[in-house]
Amino acid sequence: MKINTIVHGKCLEVLKKIPSETVHQVITSPPYWNLRDYDIGPDALGNEINPYDYINSVVNVTREIHRILKKDGNFILNLGDRFYGNNGLHRGNIKKYKRTSHTHFSKMPLLKKVDNYRQPKQLLLLPFRVVAKMQEDSWMIRNYYTWEKPNAAPNIARDRSRTIKEAIFLCVKSEKYFCNTIAMNENLPTDVIKCPIGKHKNHHPASFPEKIVEPFILSFSRPEDLILDPFCGSGTVPAVAKRLGRDFFGIDLSKDYCMISRERTK
Repeated sequence: MKINTIVHGKCLEVLKKIPSETVHQVITSPPYWNLRDYDIGPDALGNEINPYDYINSVVNVTREIHRILKKDGNFILNLGDRFYGNNGLHRGNIKKYKRTSHTHFSKMPLLKKVDNYRQPKQLLLLPFRVVAKMQEDSWMIRNYYTWEKPNAAPNIARDRSRTIKEAIFLCVKSEKYFCNTIAMNENLPTDVIKCPIGKHKNHHPASFPEKIVEPFILSFSRPEDLILDPFCGSGTVPAVAKRLGRDFFGIDLSKDYCMISRERTK
């Protein structure tokens, strides 16, 4: 039975309705902590005041993904990091490089030091804190990919190097997971992926480039496998899955992005 659908709703609520061990592959990029205003409510994942709460929110989602994933399936997780306290590029004086969602940051006060971890200028290492907890939950982290962005935003901070990379993790439930070795050697020969950030299509401030998604689908799924993105946004993962002959299931809290995703996958 083919399942090709985009569902509007809260990620965890929808995931809990999916039967165990039914999904072949999950590819997603959850909202980064306090980095964008998606206009989907203060309780949405990513809007937590405390970075510890954000880590726990993401891990709660990964636990449900672990349950619904087939034994030979895989989970591709992209997470961005944050510096504590600065609330984004809007604090700089160069208007040209303000984020598209800079009004979100202007509403937020600068965060003050709480402890040695939560202090201004601290790189929080959120992706690695999340996957460390996932390992405690029986996930196996099989690969850590570096997504290198040659067209990343210029560096406004004067006391650190420019950041042009993000983390992508290959997570599995079992030693015996599906891998198309030939496709992987062709599409993911190393753990460094060079891919520019695309233009913000469909007014989504953090759209996933198709060139990031495609090699993972080709390398770690089969035709007609079911690919899930629980934070599908403007529908990049479902669209690429359909183009490559896979089934897709997308979830998003925004009705507008669900409509965009449905149109994109027609």
